[in-house]
Amino acid sequence: MANKLKEELKGMGLEELHVKIGSLRSDLFSLKLRSVTQPAKDTSEFAKLRKGIACALTLFAQKLGERAAIAMNEEING
Repeated sequence: MANKLKEELKGMGLEELHVKIGSLRSDLFSLKLRSVTQPAKDTSEFAKLRKGIACALTLFAQKLGERAAIAMNEEING
């Protein structure tokens, strides 16, 4: 799942990544709420969601940094 998600995230733009991060955080919150009321069927889902969020945040920061570097380069050269 991790590699599949990673490849999916790499193809997204900043806006899409922002939405996906929100979706993953919402999924994690829902899973936490469900685990309080009933036993979790697959406890590895917590780790998978946290890793997915971390991966998405990392890619978001990288893309944001690239965008800033491009803007700075254009400002210097243009």
